[in-house]
Amino acid sequence: MPVSELGCLGVLNGGGSKDSPVAEPVFCSLLCRAAPKYGLRVILFTPDGVSEDGRTVSGFIRSGQEWRAATSAAPDIVYNRMFCRSPEERRSTSRALNALTGSLAWSRGLPDKWKVYEILQRNRRASALLPETKRYDGSRSLEHMLAEREDGVFLKPRAGTHGRRTLHAAPCAASPGGLLVRGRDGQNREIIRGFEERRRGLE
Repeated sequence: MPVSELGCLGVLNGGGSKDSPVAEPVFCSLLCRAAPKYGLRVILFTPDGVSEDGRTVSGFIRSGQEWRAATSAAPDIVYNRMFCRSPEERRSTSRALNALTGSLAWSRGLPDKWKVYEILQRNRRASALLPETKRYDGSRSLEHMLAEREDGVFLKPRAGTHGRRTLHAAPCAASPGGLLVRGRDGQNREIIRGFEERRRGLE
């Protein structure tokens, strides 16, 4: 059953590249595909795409399999996916968000991941969907968790976005007793490291 349009979701993120006019094209494509089911349309824009009076935004919408330039009235909700790498980017992002006074800031001011987990645990329906989660308490406790889980464990920092500094550690099938670590560093570059001895990888 079609859903009547309820509003506009604006995704604020960094500029694209030579391969795509928008940042995170795969994620954003999936978001645009899912949005109509909930009565939403999506426009992606950078801080520079927000007009000075905050009444309009210029960016891109998904049209079929392509991104098309578009201008829209200020979105009803703003999903802030900016990861500012410089003071200039922080200033431009702050200016854009402050200009959008009529838009609901969906993701501004979230606490750290552990605090979010604790909040979700208090909700009966949400807690049933949460994966087992523990705070890192040193290499010994992590070693015990790895010994109990053949698929490995995910390690995430309390703060941060876009998968930066996240790791997946799992027993190495090619080296019994070893450890394989995959993830992203602080610049979101891929990390893949293997250790013949599990303890060395946990140090």
